[in-house]
Amino acid sequence: MFCRKCGKKIDVDSKFCVHCGNSTIEFESETPKIDNVEKEPTTRGNRFVNFILDWIFLYAISALLGLIMGIMGWGSTFDNVDYYIIEIMLFFVYYIFFESKYNKTIAKFITRTKVVNQDGLKPTFNQIVGRTFARFIPFEAFSFLSNKNPIGWHDSLTKTLVVKDK
Repeated sequence: MFCRKCGKKIDVDSKFCVHCGNSTIEFESETPKIDNVEKEPTTRGNRFVNFILDWIFLYAISALLGLIMGIMGWGSTFDNVDYYIIEIMLFFVYYIFFESKYNKTIAKFITRTKVVNQDGLKPTFNQIVGRTFARFIPFEAFSFLSNKNPIGWHDSLTKTLVVKDK
């Protein structure tokens, strides 16, 4: 099957195009709901706020961990460790933990959005891990700005979507 909007090939059972976010259902009123979730992507503004807030929370958690390690006297334990490795590990733990357990990060709780698969259901653990790895693609954070419906590369590659949580 091909998307009526962008013309790219999509799965027959898809409820939206993973490339442009266009609904594959002809009439808006027929959009199925599963767990009260519309399968239409959230706004670009919500995606941008999620991005900024998640980075703020990641840095806050990192600073808190550093403070705790300093108070406990563990700071010298990591003298020979590249702090970028610790930051990357924290990044993975943050996104994988929150998105696999709650379908949302702390920022998505604030903006009332969540991650769903192409059928509007909870994504698999592998999809969440794939989303997290895809975030390391250069300039990936700006990929959702390129089209009307904000579908980032970490969404399209893993066949997931960020939608309003009602």
